Amino acid sequence: MRRTLSRVALLLSLGSSVFGSGNAGCGSACDTKASATNTVVYTNGHTDATLTHYESNSFSEPFLAFPPGRRYEFPHGLGKVPTHLGIFLSFQEKDSSFSLASGNEALIEQVDANVIRVRNDTCADFFVRVDASAAPVSVMP
Repeated sequence: MRRTLSRVALLLSLGSSVFGSGNAGCGSACDTKASATNTVVYTNGHTDATLTHYESNSFSEPFLAFPPGRRYEFPHGLGKVPTHLGIFLSFQEKDSSFSLASGNEALIEQVDANVIRVRNDTCADFFVRVDASAAPVSVMP
């Protein structure tokens, strides 16, 4: 009986060290909220002359560094709330494939007539590109 209990204790000890005793399940290993207090206002984006399309950078330009907890605020210059918003992520700054962000990879914290604000709420490093569009203002005759 004593030998069986020793084996059980050994297995439990090994299991704890192999599988970790900390961040099991959905726990986060990094604090993405602490660094989110430092908002980066990115003013080098491009708004077209018709004020219907904004992009933080073109697809041929480098994407922006988007480390864990980074919050970007993009003044878009559209003068109205965008009706379309695209947030693209890549693992490299340029010359790489990319995809649309999902889940907490890029939390959309604010969209209004002046700015778009997004935050990386993961523990992963990404590079980000944001684009937005709005319907043209109709002029009444």
